[in-house]
Amino acid sequence: MPKPSKPPAENAAAPAQGAPTRGFFSSKLLWLAITITALGVGWTIFLTLNQPEPGPTIPSDAVRGLAGAASPTPVPREPTLAERVAPATARFGMSFVLGYAVGWLVRRAIKAAAILALIAVGTLYLLKKFDVLVDPATVEQSVEAAGEWVRSESAQFKDFALGYAPSATAGLLGVFIGVLRR
Repeated sequence: MPKPSKPPAENAAAPAQGAPTRGFFSSKLLWLAITITALGVGWTIFLTLNQPEPGPTIPSDAVRGLAGAASPTPVPREPTLAERVAPATARFGMSFVLGYAVGWLVRRAIKAAAILALIAVGTLYLLKKFDVLVDPATVEQSVEAAGEWVRSESAQFKDFALGYAPSATAGLLGVFIGVLRR
């Protein structure tokens, strides 16, 4: 009597050979940063909607001189600790999330660039071996020009990304963890 085979669903659940690849949202640190960002934004909105009444008023010298009477103007009050910490919490979390995304994308870009470089080197080797490639200096100039373009574009992207990441420490930590995640 033949052995009963496993249903297709069980065969599909078997782990593949090699290291398992994880998606963008598989990091617990990323979820913690998203939670911190959401809490910071919510906290900031709550504090903005529930601001206390303005403090005591004092007459303004300029208004008193023009009107001839005491016209009160509100005294600016110092923001509370909560009002200073809430936006900083949101910026910290968002910087980490943006940094993580940049690191995650850099890791994928490095893999793709390595594969494309291997293909290009293999193609150049084969073209030279079969005497199809006559002038390797032209290819070398093209490779140098492409490398310079990549360097300038990556520098511009770095400046752009750092301009939107207000917390540099959290952003750099996010980039570092994003690059190291599989």
